[in-house]
This record gives sequence, structure tokens and C-alpha cells, in this order.
Amino acid sequence: MRLRNAIDKCRSLGYMINELDLQSGLGRRVLLDSELIAQPEELQKALDEIEQIYNAYDNIKNAELFDNIKIKLAQVRDIKSTIANLSQNATLDDIELFEIKHLCLTADSIINLLNEGKIEAVKLPDLNDAIAILDPDNTRIPHFYIYDAYSEELTGLRKKIKAAKEKDGQADELYLQSVEVEDSIRTGLSDKLRPYSNDLATLLNNLAKLDILIAKASQISSEKLVKPIITKDKTSYRGLFNPPIKKNLENEEKHYQPVDIDIKHSPCLITGANMSGKTVLLKTIQLAQYLFQLGFYIPASQASIYIVDEVIVSIVDEQEEMKGLSSYAAEMLTINDMINVVKSGKRTLLLIDELARATNPTEGKAIVSAMLDFLVEHKAGSIITTHYSGIQTNARRLRVKGFIEEKVSGSLNKSNINDYIDYNLIEDDKDDVPMDAIRVAQLLGVSNELLDKAKLYITRE
Repeated sequence: MRLRNAIDKCRSLGYMINELDLQSGLGRRVLLDSELIAQPEELQKALDEIEQIYNAYDNIKNAELFDNIKIKLAQVRDIKSTIANLSQNATLDDIELFEIKHLCLTADSIINLLNEGKIEAVKLPDLNDAIAILDPDNTRIPHFYIYDAYSEELTGLRKKIKAAKEKDGQADELYLQSVEVEDSIRTGLSDKLRPYSNDLATLLNNLAKLDILIAKASQISSEKLVKPIITKDKTSYRGLFNPPIKKNLENEEKHYQPVDIDIKHSPCLITGANMSGKTVLLKTIQLAQYLFQLGFYIPASQASIYIVDEVIVSIVDEQEEMKGLSSYAAEMLTINDMINVVKSGKRTLLLIDELARATNPTEGKAIVSAMLDFLVEHKAGSIITTHYSGIQTNARRLRVKGFIEEKVSGSLNKSNINDYIDYNLIEDDKDDVPMDAIRVAQLLGVSNELLDKAKLYITRE
């Protein structure tokens, strides 16, 4: 999966990408086209490269150096099509020749800066020979035209054209001759540059990589991210948090509560009342897995993560329901996709929010229990959340602590209710889900006439 597709599935990932301090459109294009990494060696290399850049970036002595690198990266243009034309034996026009000269001169300045800072995470090919082809006067100025130095014949024609214009203004024939010579020079320059096509493509890609690495390194400090450890047996997060939600709460001078959770190659059932943060937890785990396999650091205090081939998420409030189907039907099709992927033998991370919530409780509980049985049998890394009581399963059970009434001071309202919810997960071997709904409604001042009748129904059940 490419990053641009993953953003469609995970809104928080879009936030993380938008917050990156990328300097060039090239860097953004290459980043969006990057794919999730599934090989441990490749992923470790990507994480180590960020660490190298971060260690240099975080050194206050290098602040001016990186500012200068960023200025140069902002001047880099995405000339992928020009390089492709060159490699396909096309004769480049003046604009394309200028683009190559400008790229090479900019890269040469960046190489000098990298050498000054002893930064080796990204290697840029030396293209001074290509610069010499496009800069015969050795001015090192980012400008291009067909210089006189390319041809004595052209120099002579241009002098004759100037003299003819000064005399009687008629120089059409001379001008046509000069155009033919200039075209011949462009062909010759293109031929001379062609052997550098691969190096130019590498240069463009590595400049984008440098832009991306510096942006990722900068984000480590701004978002308080941590370098993940690659594991095989289980994923473990300590202090996992969702950056955009955390930022929104802090802007409102509220506290965000990070969460600790382990995910093994087996299912886990998480129970908890509504408002207990189960949906946010699944979205945050999805975000962390994507970031990890895209070579980013992770929003947590510690993170050890195993690589998967596919992340599939079923969250009702974000489902793109197929035309004419109910939310339940759309959900069941997603669940069926999960089953097929698991049976194919792929390494998976399945995140299912409130499975079968849109059907009646009796059948809903049966579907949740059956899905857990299937996931246990196939040892599939997965999390299912529910607020159903009475789920039958041998899978691991966790419960969100939830509403802590004894912490309430003063009146409870929609602005402060989250202050009294404990989002920590605890081991739970009970079949029953905490019943906070009526008590919370009562504290919020909802009509006693309604709530007393609701209590009667609970007593009858």
C-alpha cells in the first residue's frame, strides 16, 4: 500500500503528513508515493537513517547548517519528466537544460553542506562533469542559454546578426542559420548529458529522501515521538497517544491520557462502556502501525512493533458504505475480507470496533464470539472492541477502566465529563461490561422520569 492510499484509511496519518516540514514539492510527491515497508532489514535501515539525521539535527551547533540545507532543498524542482526525456533519447530544449543545470548546482551546494556537517545518511552523486557541460564559462550561475563558447560558428553568426541589425535591421537569413546551429548544439548537449541520466534520477530521488528525513527528524521533537524496535513476537506500546487528539485537548488546556497495550499474534477483546476511548485506541494503533512501516518514529514513550502484510480496520463511523447497503451489511463485507486475508496466511493486524453493533444483541454476541473463535484458531493479531456483555471466548480480555464517579467534583457536563474517565486498560476475566450509562446520564442531569423507567427494565432483565 502506498502512503497516499493509507491516508484515505487513517485521518490521523494525514495530520502527521501535513505537519511535516517538507521543503519541496518533490519531497512530498516521493513521500506520498512511498510504500509500506514489509522487510525488517529495509525498515531498520530507514529508522537508522532518521536517527542519524536527528542526532545531527538536534545538535544546536548544526542549526544554521540545516537552515541552509532547507533553503537549498526549497529550490529543488521536481524534474522527473525532464530526466525521463533525456534517458529516452530526446533532444532537450533550453528550459529542460536549465532545469538540469539548476538541479546539479543546487545539489552541489547541498553536498558541500552535508560534508561540512559530516552527515552521511544520504549520498548525493557528484555531477560536476554535467555542470561543466552546461556551464562552459564556469560562472556557476543558475541560468542557461546557448552560450557563444559552444561554437565559434555561432559566435560569428551572432556578431553578423548584430551588425546587420545596426546597419539596416535585416538579418533573417543569418538568424535562420544561427537557429540551425543552436539546434545542433542542443542535440549535442543532450547526447553528452545522456550518460548521466541514471545519476540524475538518483540525485532527484536522494534529494527528496534528504528532504523527507530532515522533516521526519524535525517531527520527532515537535510531536515527542520515539524510535520503535522491530520485533517478531508481539507489539508493545507504552504511553501510546494520538497526536492530533492530544494537540486539540492541549489547546483546550485539557490532559491527554496515554495508554499501554500489548498486541500478540492472537485476538484480544476490549470491553468498556461508551465514551471509554475504545474507538480512539483502535485508530491510534492503526496510525502507529502505518507510521512504523512507513519509516517514521512513533507517538509513544516506548514502542516495540512487529511487521504485518496488511492492516484492515472496521470502524463503523468511517465506513464507506456501499450504495444500497446498511451499515451492518457493509461491516459484514469488511469482516469477510478480513477472514479471507487471514486464511491466505498473510501477517495481519485486524482492528474491529464494536463488531455487529448494528444488529440485535443476541445475534451480535454470537457473531463476536464466532469471530473471536476464528481468530484464536488462526492466531491472527487482532483487537475487537465491544460493549456487549456475555461474550463467550478464550481470547485475552482487557477492559477500559472507564468512568470514575468518585473523582467527580462539582457538576458533570459535556465539557468536563472526559476528565473523569480513566482510559487505562486492565486484564478482565468477566463476561459483563461495566454499566455506566444510566449513572452518567443521571449525573449529567437527564430526566429522572426517563432514567427510573430505564432502571425498571434493567431490573426485569
